[in-house]
Amino acid sequence: MSKPIIGILSSRADIPIPNGQSITVEYINKVYCEAIMRAGGIPILLPVTSDPDAAEQMFSLCSGMLFPGGVDVDPKFYGEAPDPLIGTIDCVMDRFWLQALDFALDHKLPLLGICRGMQLVNVGLGGSLRDTGYAFHGSALVVLRHLRMGYLWDRVRVQGGAYGSFISHNRATGSLVFLSYRDPNVERTLETYHNAADYLGNLSLSREDVARAVVGAIGDMDAYMLPGAKGSTAMWRNLCGDTEEIRARIREEALGTTLKDFHDFAPWLARVLTKATPCALGGSDVEKAANAAGWTLKKLL
Repeated sequence: MSKPIIGILSSRADIPIPNGQSITVEYINKVYCEAIMRAGGIPILLPVTSDPDAAEQMFSLCSGMLFPGGVDVDPKFYGEAPDPLIGTIDCVMDRFWLQALDFALDHKLPLLGICRGMQLVNVGLGGSLRDTGYAFHGSALVVLRHLRMGYLWDRVRVQGGAYGSFISHNRATGSLVFLSYRDPNVERTLETYHNAADYLGNLSLSREDVARAVVGAIGDMDAYMLPGAKGSTAMWRNLCGDTEEIRARIREEALGTTLKDFHDFAPWLARVLTKATPCALGGSDVEKAANAAGWTLKKLL
């Protein structure tokens, strides 16, 4: 019986050499290779390439994939502006890894994410606001920040015990995603996501609370960025046609946010949630939740 081939996504780094030069190396952790071999598999390195056809050929060799740790994922791939303290990013590597993830999901390959890899394959529930007919309004920045910093923080992190939870909306694609990680209560978290629209629809906030939410959202828009983050953001804006005029309009809409905007956003969120696709990665607790919900279940190890 042939052994399964497990592809390990490689990371890249520049290594200095004499004369002030450097070389770029592709690498994987030896520990992962040893663990796969002990489990009866054959590990292979999947080197980063910008050629999608070559990548597909590599992926087709695999019976499963491992997404290991590495540098930060570029925030543009999940619709956020770069954090001012973000570390090294590699857009080419991110695209390659995301292509690998799409291939694994399309071909129902077992996969495992570790650290950076876990950021790509976490507990999630996502859909598209654009598919509901929603036209983006700057007040959504305020509403979504309130959900992230209040509703999700209290119910998923503080009460539910997850290490973190957030909601992300990509204006360029319309995608809307709820995420949590290191989450011991998958069923409860998914229920929290589904109840978010009702929460907004019945929300009561004082003018001071709304003002604080607006200030926080504007602060996110104007966050300090290091030179690398500024360059990445400028490239993303240029590619997506995100002009100064558009951002100025969004800013004015965000500044004018009222409680009515929170209530008005609720039915749009509800429409997304009715069509959203849940996904969870984890151990026995996730397996129990998956069996109870009738989800497709894949054992990785």
